[in-house]
Amino acid sequence: MLDNLFVQILNMSYTASIAILFVIAARLALKKAPKIFSYALWSVVLFRLVFPFSFESMLSLIPNSTAPILSEIMYSQTPQINTGISTIDNVINSSLPAPIAEASVNPLQIWIFIGEIIWIAGIASLILYSLISLINLKNRLKDSKHEKDNVYIARHLGTPFVLGIIRPKIYLPANLSEAEKEYILLHERIHIKRFDHVIKMFSFLLLCIHWFNPLVWIAFSLCTKDMEMSCDEAVIRRLGSDIKKSYSSSLLALTSGRRILSGVPLAFGEVDTKGRIKNILNFKKPQFWVTVIALIAVFGISFSLMANPKTQTSFNGATYRVEEIIYDAPRYSFAYTTDTAPVFTISSDYVLFSKEPAQTDWVMHNSLYKYNIKRQELYSLFQPLLNNVHEKIDQAKLVYRADTNDQNNTFYLVIQLKNGDILLAHAYDSPSDSNIRSFNPHIRWLFKLKNISEVSVESLWKLRTPYVGNNSAVGGIINELVMPDHTNYDSFELQTRNPPYKVTVILKTNTQALDYYTGIMNQKPFLINACIMFSLIENADIINFTLYDGVSEPYTIEYTRDYAESIAGADLWEESKTFGKFKVLLDRISEHVDKAIQPIAEEKNVGNSNQIPDIEAKSFNDYPDYYPPEQGEEDGMFVVVHGKVHGSTLNVWEKFLASIKNKEFADITILQYTIEGDPIFTHVIYDVAGYQVLTDSSRDKFAGEDAKKTHISEAPHLTIINNEGRTTIYLTEKENLTLEQLKSDSTENGLVQAVVSYNN
Repeated sequence: MLDNLFVQILNMSYTASIAILFVIAARLALKKAPKIFSYALWSVVLFRLVFPFSFESMLSLIPNSTAPILSEIMYSQTPQINTGISTIDNVINSSLPAPIAEASVNPLQIWIFIGEIIWIAGIASLILYSLISLINLKNRLKDSKHEKDNVYIARHLGTPFVLGIIRPKIYLPANLSEAEKEYILLHERIHIKRFDHVIKMFSFLLLCIHWFNPLVWIAFSLCTKDMEMSCDEAVIRRLGSDIKKSYSSSLLALTSGRRILSGVPLAFGEVDTKGRIKNILNFKKPQFWVTVIALIAVFGISFSLMANPKTQTSFNGATYRVEEIIYDAPRYSFAYTTDTAPVFTISSDYVLFSKEPAQTDWVMHNSLYKYNIKRQELYSLFQPLLNNVHEKIDQAKLVYRADTNDQNNTFYLVIQLKNGDILLAHAYDSPSDSNIRSFNPHIRWLFKLKNISEVSVESLWKLRTPYVGNNSAVGGIINELVMPDHTNYDSFELQTRNPPYKVTVILKTNTQALDYYTGIMNQKPFLINACIMFSLIENADIINFTLYDGVSEPYTIEYTRDYAESIAGADLWEESKTFGKFKVLLDRISEHVDKAIQPIAEEKNVGNSNQIPDIEAKSFNDYPDYYPPEQGEEDGMFVVVHGKVHGSTLNVWEKFLASIKNKEFADITILQYTIEGDPIFTHVIYDVAGYQVLTDSSRDKFAGEDAKKTHISEAPHLTIINNEGRTTIYLTEKENLTLEQLKSDSTENGLVQAVVSYNN
């Protein structure tokens, strides 16, 4: 409990520090404006020191994260903070101690425990000092005499002040003239009217909590100064400019001579007497336009500093692997590891797919929809609710749900956290195992997902190493890279004995993709990855990518450091020296590779074909159950009704075949019908390297639950069989299969899936 509170205080102090720096800068810009505007700006700092939460806005001046320190940092294998400011992150993260395997307690836990003890001791010391000072002051005021209302006269008092919270009293020195009493009493009453005495005490309590932050001390001092100056100006406005000199003289005579380190009292002559006198003598009633501009500026700055940065809400159009298994329901015997857990894809139209690592077919789990669920209801889905799960769910920002309607009533929750992390919960309304007592909705697994559709720049840079022989770093770099389409990372080999030092990345692929990547215009993603690897591995001389399909001889693409650096136009290792330079380098690499490939493409009269376009599989969820052939023809589909091609849609199919023959990217939607007339949709994608087939039979009312699932299959070949006046198209893993082989159930033939059949 104390650990979480301490971490939260550190996070709030960090965010408040940013606000303090902006307010200090804004005070300089508002130097000629009335001090009430500068004073008002400090309310933002108070807000940031008190509240760990806020609303979100694109106009926020706060960097990426308002919680750079996660509560689980003490238990992390690689403890790190994430402020969004790379320089700060790099300096701090490099000094954080990693866990020691033999130790019973992580070193960082000890650091934080010691920090908590020092923090609490500091708070206690400041509060104790303040209480002792207050008691001594009250003892000195025992002989004070009541004059009128809440005004008291005290002998031996150096400066007027306000003391008390609920019923504040004004204490004045005995030697004041009547004229001085008038404007000093007005000054103190303005303080009371504005609740400045309460604000100062509250500010001091926050200073006690955040005492370790030097910027909070500066903020307390400047806020008190702005408070007094704005009150001085209010007195001048009320009584006129004629009192400026006498008011300044009184302020000089009644200065306390020292700064009062306490929340009380609120003293007249406590703060920066010289600065206040100068401000009084120079004060003029501001012009209307100055007031308006200052008001707009204060409102805009306050809004931007109170708002948290808007977190990315879009998690669709990406593929994810399981980075961490946060929760695994203990009542089940089967367990996943991060290596055996499914891969998930969320399409651009929020359709959820999954695929087991050993399978080629993607399974569709229906569309995700925004799911309004109370936090307590979400807690109840975990049986039991563990502490680490509780902490994650507390950070939940958005929840989406997809229902599969299978025999287990399986449903999925995609949970986006406030820091942008994505969690996926695999859940049941009731378990399939009859030996397990029935439970209402419960979560089987909770996964933390990692987007594998894009390179993680920060993760890559942290793996930077001088040596090819650093297996873990080199392996980590390769794992973080985005490999080209239709290739799967298999393993890597290192040549470290003698120079040239070499890294070979081995990739599995299919025959079509292997043929495609033998063309130099199609090797852009390999060259980009080679440049990245050279920038992160100092003594690597050669980077190889070896592709094999299990049939042909492996094909190797080789890059030397000299060639990669001639493409990038820079010393790659030097350009990754800092995180900022590395980010700039990554932005430049793709552009430089394009320039290197373009002359070759022009020489071969090939357009910009060095990249496989991403044709996304369609979703038919929104299509009606009744979908007539005429509608399919109108929508540009190839329509087959009980073996007969409908209308002129054969042209659609022939156009698709022509694109395949010319090795052009293409896709087609096929509409077929069951005997009962229920529509079956099939979407076929050809991307030169192979085929992807999505089949949606969810509208087949007479099919079983398994048959109704939407499936995605991938294979390198489309086999066309003409037999007895009928054409049948198969998706096949192997080439040149006979009709007998296609109809057999032998596993030796690999994947065989009928796509469409029609009469000639």
